[in-house]
Amino acid sequence: MSYEPLTLKYRPRRFADLVGQEAVATTLRNAVKSGRLANAFLFCGSRGTGKTSTARIFAKALECPESKDGEPCAECDICRAIARGDDIDVIEIDGASNRGIDEIRQIRDNAGYAPARARFKLYIIDEVHMLTIQAFNALLKTLEEPPAHVKFLFATTEASAVPETITSRCQRFEFLRIPVAAIVGRLEYICAQEGLSVETAALHLIATKCEGGLRDALSLLDQAVAYAGATLTAEDARRALGLVGREVCGDIVRPLLAKDAGALLQGLDQALERGRDVEELIDDLVEILRAAMVASATEQEHASGAQRELADALQHAWSLQRLMLALRLLLNARREVRLAGMGRIQLELALLKVMHSESLMSAEELRALLAAGGQGAAPARTFERRPPAPPVRAQPITIAPAPAPVQQAAAPVAAPVVAAPVAAPVAAPVAAPVPRSAGAFSLETVQAGWPKFLSLLGEQKKRLAGFLDGSEPASFVQGLLLVRLRSEFACTSLGEKAQRDVLEESFLGVFGTSVSMRFEALAAAPAGTVSAQPPDRDPGAMKLMSAFDGTLVHKSDNGPQVKE
Repeated sequence: MSYEPLTLKYRPRRFADLVGQEAVATTLRNAVKSGRLANAFLFCGSRGTGKTSTARIFAKALECPESKDGEPCAECDICRAIARGDDIDVIEIDGASNRGIDEIRQIRDNAGYAPARARFKLYIIDEVHMLTIQAFNALLKTLEEPPAHVKFLFATTEASAVPETITSRCQRFEFLRIPVAAIVGRLEYICAQEGLSVETAALHLIATKCEGGLRDALSLLDQAVAYAGATLTAEDARRALGLVGREVCGDIVRPLLAKDAGALLQGLDQALERGRDVEELIDDLVEILRAAMVASATEQEHASGAQRELADALQHAWSLQRLMLALRLLLNARREVRLAGMGRIQLELALLKVMHSESLMSAEELRALLAAGGQGAAPARTFERRPPAPPVRAQPITIAPAPAPVQQAAAPVAAPVVAAPVAAPVAAPVAAPVPRSAGAFSLETVQAGWPKFLSLLGEQKKRLAGFLDGSEPASFVQGLLLVRLRSEFACTSLGEKAQRDVLEESFLGVFGTSVSMRFEALAAAPAGTVSAQPPDRDPGAMKLMSAFDGTLVHKSDNGPQVKE
């Protein structure tokens, strides 16, 4: 006789056999018992939580002639035929391979025929979200107003992919992930029925690995038993399922606590050389950190075995804030591994960040430091703290003017040299530059240095220099500098206080004189007129003279001649 896998042998056959879905089972059982039956039912949930099995049990409860209190007998011919999937009145359809409009039209046409031997004609469509939009549209009318003898049972792992027009015509049931404790209890029952000797720690590893799916847990148990035989230990389960062993996680966590970067990277190298997957390794480290974080936050243990030992060590060594930060860094590394690859480098970077996270300042410490005015040092921190700096406006140009020539005084008569102990040189204080008075400043000085000012301004403030393109200093009276611009828009833009302040500070940096700037637009010249501006005041010529340090000798206009 061929071997029957555990997933098929222990598949639920009654509502009482369902694990972790008591609310769904109670609701469906009461609906059968009271006769309050909808036209269609939608079962949603992750893989292995019992959606298709529940649909079959519900079909048995509706068709079974020996049903009692909404529970099928699971022994009559109809119940056995439904369990095998060959009952003539219960049609199971795979939505992934029968997703077109032609298959749905066939269902719609056959729905009018009465059932052969049972009360209802039932259509079970698994993975219903795989149907096309045209197929869903063809099903709408029949789904909303089906014949009295027709019921639809839909199952899907992606409820968001089912159109709302379908969902609104169904009673929706959510299948939750099965708790680890419930999975362990079910596995213990199955091991007792099969005569297997399995450690509870091994069952806990399997239940954690399956992520809430009982079907996956039974498949993993089958795999582990095939590896180790009738006696299964936790270490056998780790090897059979490819899980990271106790010593691997310990070789990474212990150097983290000891701040030994060399041992940390060596332990990671050994784990990867043994064929450990980077994502699996991150998952195990995340589970240990989560157990430490939960234990630190709630003072309750959430791990067992080797994980509990490492989690306890992390909990006692690190604060809750640091555990949360380490967990976030590893979760970010897992995401980056999937998006960008290079898993080894991503994990090494994350672990080194976790190791050096002690030097970071918590929000509470930063708040206390600010309240103290930046004085004092927080405990166990190695970085330098500075008092908060005052707000700084946009940086102006800070080019100091060339120093004035200094006349050389006559050398004094050398005095006799007297031996004396050599003292350490003392740096003389540097006096801050004193701006020149506006009274000794003239319009000619500004006009001569204006091209240089525009050139330097363009290197750091290109936008402001663009507004000043073609500008000319018009007058300078009692510290007020009037600048003529080419357009009213430039005058409006530079007339704003923030822009004007930057220009005035930049002017001070170049000319060494504080001024107040005002702007006016140049009057547009009538068509056909020639500007009477002197050649040496032309903006283009001024730029060329500034760039090449030259003087204007002669200016001629050799443009094209227009014949009248």
